[in-house]
Amino acid sequence: MGNFEALIKLVSQTDEDLKKHLQNCPKSATYKSISKTMQNDPLQCIADFVKGKIVDEVKGQAAGSYYAVIADEVTAVTRSNWG
Repeated sequence: MGNFEALIKLVSQTDEDLKKHLQNCPKSATYKSISKTMQNDPLQCIADFVKGKIVDEVKGQAAGSYYAVIADEVTAVTRSNWG
């Protein structure tokens, strides 16, 4: 399942209109055929919103306040890479 499908499924848990649509739409309708651009646009909007909230929260801190940003990355390694 791709990010877009997962997002649709997640939102449908709290959005009754979307939930009804997904239950009643033709079974041949899939969201897999939507272009990557169409899938990435809502994800980018969400990312921009979250980033804006974080920036607003940091800017709202009192002068002299300390904060840290921690980033982590996990690289997937499969057994086939181990020979």
